Amino acid sequence: SLLLTFFVLLLSLSTIEKERTGKAMISLEQAFGIQIGTWSMEPAPSTKDGITKTGAFDFPAFRAHEYQRKIDEAVKKTDLGEFVEVESGPGGILLRLKSEILFDASGMNPEGEGLAFLGRLGDIIKDSPYEVFVEAHTDDRPIHTDTIRDNWDLSVRRATRVAGILEKFSGIDPGRMGAVGYGESRPRVSNDSDEHRRMNRRVEILLREPQAPQ
Repeated sequence: SLLLTFFVLLLSLSTIEKERTGKAMISLEQAFGIQIGTWSMEPAPSTKDGITKTGAFDFPAFRAHEYQRKIDEAVKKTDLGEFVEVESGPGGILLRLKSEILFDASGMNPEGEGLAFLGRLGDIIKDSPYEVFVEAHTDDRPIHTDTIRDNWDLSVRRATRVAGILEKFSGIDPGRMGAVGYGESRPRVSNDSDEHRRMNRRVEILLREPQAPQ
């Protein structure tokens, strides 16, 4: 009898929680005028304002859109519009910076207006939940100096320098950061002209939604 009573109690508590959850969901739907979606590891296709095609609210996409708006505003305060691309989606935000705004031909240390922009970017994302990954790429023209072995070496140094600046000057937790150099191995376009090589010389900063532990 005691065991039966125990299971009846568990069932009643479960029913109460379901009722409370249902009421909360209805209140949110009424407040926002939308259907609240369920969480999923696979992000639902959504528009940039966070509303999916089914009418559900996709919070990661909405958050990415809001951070993209802040970054776009920071870009507008500079003369870097033609050098910076920003994209967002449910998985996070991708910033693509042409290398020329950060480095000279064989330079490894960001400088000038590009360096100042990294500082502003760090201030925007330091309190965000995103994981931050820096990728550096070169074109296919070989390089070899007293301090740089090849394009791969150059890209690795550039990626780690950018990540280090975001960590040191903006206080981003290094535990949520990563840096990698790909050299010439991942071109955006074919290296068949000066303009295309200019497009391939870039630094990409990915702000990614935290991944659930496996």
